[in-house]
Amino acid sequence: MNLKKRRLLLLVMLFLFLLLGSFFILYALGDRFNFKKLSFEATGGIYVATSPLNASLTLDGKPTPNTSDLINTGTLIGNLPSGTYDLSVSASGYSAWNKKIKVKPGIVTIYNNVVLVPKDAARVSAAGIATSTLQSGISSLKLAGDNLAVVLSNGLLYLNGKKLVGNKIIDTGNSGAVITYSYLADAYYLSGPVDYSSPINLSAEFYADALNLLSPGEYITDIRFSSVSNQYLLVRTNLALYGLNLGQHSATLISGRVSAYASSGNEIYWLNKGGLESYNAIFQIYRKFSVAPPDNSGVRNLIPLASDLLALYNDGNLFILSGGQAPEVLATDTVAMVASSNSQGLAYIASDGTITEYSFLSGERQKMATGLPISPSSLSWYADDAHLFFQSGDSLYFSEIDGRNSPLNTVKISSVTVSYVYDYAGNTVYFTDGQKIYRLVIPD
Repeated sequence: MNLKKRRLLLLVMLFLFLLLGSFFILYALGDRFNFKKLSFEATGGIYVATSPLNASLTLDGKPTPNTSDLINTGTLIGNLPSGTYDLSVSASGYSAWNKKIKVKPGIVTIYNNVVLVPKDAARVSAAGIATSTLQSGISSLKLAGDNLAVVLSNGLLYLNGKKLVGNKIIDTGNSGAVITYSYLADAYYLSGPVDYSSPINLSAEFYADALNLLSPGEYITDIRFSSVSNQYLLVRTNLALYGLNLGQHSATLISGRVSAYASSGNEIYWLNKGGLESYNAIFQIYRKFSVAPPDNSGVRNLIPLASDLLALYNDGNLFILSGGQAPEVLATDTVAMVASSNSQGLAYIASDGTITEYSFLSGERQKMATGLPISPSSLSWYADDAHLFFQSGDSLYFSEIDGRNSPLNTVKISSVTVSYVYDYAGNTVYFTDGQKIYRLVIPD
């Protein structure tokens, strides 16, 4: 081989070395050659975390290893050229999860709240309630701590199979205690959390403790638990709002007539014509929180958040009330609302049946395209604050709220639902068809 050929061969080898070296360097950096564009581009990826942890993953119809374990709770599917991929998550005995995901160069798309719903719900034994009694029908379910309360259509009340005094459940406490009302006695009662057989007559207790505070013609309209303590109740009359301390057998006048009230921590909040005010039950400090919204239709619901409050009025106007600031209108046609447990999100139903998720952090709104013919009537957040339970007609659904890519994974839990209640602590939803009670445990 002469010198000229050797030089040519050297140049060819050098060119191939540089070409292949560049190729391997780009490959190591995550770039791939796009034959459609005839150029290198950065790859992307998909990160998915599932419940249950050992679910099967399929990408574009091909099985993908699930590398989740107790330490690494998710799987990274990397080195994906840009484009749209079909990701499926499945597990035996669970409803499948499917999503079309758009992968962009240099970006990992994260789905860290993929929850699969069990297909079968277990029937709950209504121990302590006679079969003949249940034949009257179940009208609603409620939770008092870990205890399941059953309201029958004939007005009878049961908690874990034990009959309660009264005809209506007014409020339930996290301790397991229940406040009921008897139409016959025109009185409020406190049952539990230890002994449900000897209820306290709250009406008699309040009238005795507040004897020197009451005005002629003043009567109780509502009694509820507070967040201050299990022994501190809030009593609203036709003229004022009081604090009732059962441990000290004392009553405190908190405010005059109020349109709505709520509590968070040691703070008690209420709305009246003057605006939103608060009272610290421990330090006995009053403060003006916010001016009243320009609305006189009546307050349907008042919900404390981490630092603000939500006020839903009967005409559908939904306001956020912040300390020292003017009320902000969030929506004008709200039917129902519920705040997430971390106080970072809000879900509400509009009069047209759409469900909207609002983020207090970003201020962004996202409408959930459920595609259901009947408007939802009630909402409950799931424990991860990324899913919702909602009832539409007689059906109960579990749905993600992340609508970045289609489809929106919505699972029908029950086709005949009279009432349902969700237990955050036990990650369990209870529902009834009016005759039987069922329990469905969602994996966490």
